[in-house]
Amino acid sequence: AAARVPGKCPETLDWWNPPGGLAIYGGGQRGQGVRVSLRDFQSVVSPRRELGLTDSTAYAPLRDYYDGVETLFYCHNGQWLYRMAE
Repeated sequence: AAARVPGKCPETLDWWNPPGGLAIYGGGQRGQGVRVSLRDFQSVVSPRRELGLTDSTAYAPLRDYYDGVETLFYCHNGQWLYRMAE
């Protein structure tokens, strides 16, 4: 097995729902960073655990949008986080 690099998320994101259309959140203009508050994000591995994050993303999250539901995915300190909204 490959050694895990501290602070780096796993290359595969284990998620219960197949992606419905992945994109970089915000798309927008080249070079424009999209910062999103991490306050409402949850851990993919432990979604019920309170994270208490107060900072923002350092780069644009991945966005999945399907059937009116948007899910953002973001790697933070070696773990995948998500935020889901309708």
